[in-house]
Amino acid sequence: MMGQPLHNLDAELRHLVSNDGAHIGVTDLKDASGLLFLCPKCGTHSILVWFQNAGVPDSLRPGPDRWQATGTSIDDLSLTPSINLDTYPTHEGVKHACDWHGWVLNGRAS
Repeated sequence: MMGQPLHNLDAELRHLVSNDGAHIGVTDLKDASGLLFLCPKCGTHSILVWFQNAGVPDSLRPGPDRWQATGTSIDDLSLTPSINLDTYPTHEGVKHACDWHGWVLNGRAS
C-alpha cells in the first residue's frame, strides 16, 4: 500500500488524561489511547481517532467509533476499520469538510 507516512502527517500517539477529552503525546503504542494526525487528503485539519479497549469513554467525542490498533509504534501502526470522515464528526461534533475516507496501514495513511 502506498500513501503518506504518518510521520509526514505530524502524527502523534495520544494518551487520554481525563474524561473531558484532555490528552497528551506519548511515544509508546501500549500507552496510547488514540492517534492525532493531519488529514492526508487536504492537510488542513487534524484527525483524532480513539482506540478500542484504551479506556476512552463511549461518550467522548470524536466518536462513538473506536479503532483497533496494531503494531509497535507509529512506524508500523495499522487501524481497523477504515476512517470515513464523511460519517465521523470532529471533537466539536461537526462534520469534516474534506470527506477523506482511507486507511492507516503499516504506518502510512492513504
